[in-house]
Amino acid sequence: PTDPAARKDYLASRQLERIYDRAVICLFCLAFFEVPSWCDTTDSFSFLHPESRCRVDADPENDALVYMAGLPHIPPGFSLIMELCVCLVLYAKVSADKKLQTSWFSQYDVNYINRYFNLAGTAALWVILFDVVFFAVDRHHWRLSPFMRVVLMLCMPKLNQLLCALVNMVGEWLSVASFWIGTVVFFAWISVTVFEDVHTKNAEGEPVNAGFTSFGDALYTMFVASSTDDFVDKFDPTFTANRGYGLLWLFCFFFF
Repeated sequence: PTDPAARKDYLASRQLERIYDRAVICLFCLAFFEVPSWCDTTDSFSFLHPESRCRVDADPENDALVYMAGLPHIPPGFSLIMELCVCLVLYAKVSADKKLQTSWFSQYDVNYINRYFNLAGTAALWVILFDVVFFAVDRHHWRLSPFMRVVLMLCMPKLNQLLCALVNMVGEWLSVASFWIGTVVFFAWISVTVFEDVHTKNAEGEPVNAGFTSFGDALYTMFVASSTDDFVDKFDPTFTANRGYGLLWLFCFFFF
């Protein structure tokens, strides 16, 4: 876009992007200091000790067993005001992004922002706003706001890039995982075919076919050997009985 108004909207969006990250961090920090919803939240503006607010009425004898984090609690009234102010800042950011996209980029069929993340962030902010108002009126013992804060965190631009990178990596990961699973199944089948009928014991008195008595047993053995450091321990009974079996495990080792 060459319109000067587009530059103005772009700069506004970029300025709010810095505030957005800090505002989301503030919401998460607030979770450590706000009074939990299951505690006594009737006194909205008094700084009380956490143990005096958070008591288990159903089990008064073991009330002392309720351990808190030891951090001071911000009264519910102040925490709700802080949460509302932060959400207004966040809403200004998602609104600026939406305006920038719809006004200047949609007409060129260009996705400057991820519309799905923008929609998710807007929806999360509306849920938090509803939750704040509802909690201020009726002090119930549950809230949706903590879950929506996670959504807002995932909508952060840098985490957007990380999530997109993870999604693009899934295909490569599946190809490697399928090769690994196929290798485990193949060598489990080979091993159970070779050792299923071997009932002798090695010099240390261990059964030679330990871990290979059935296909399920061999599958578990191969899984552990390929994913942990027990590779030697799983194959040691067969190797001590006959060094020739080491060729099979050496071939297996190259694939694992």
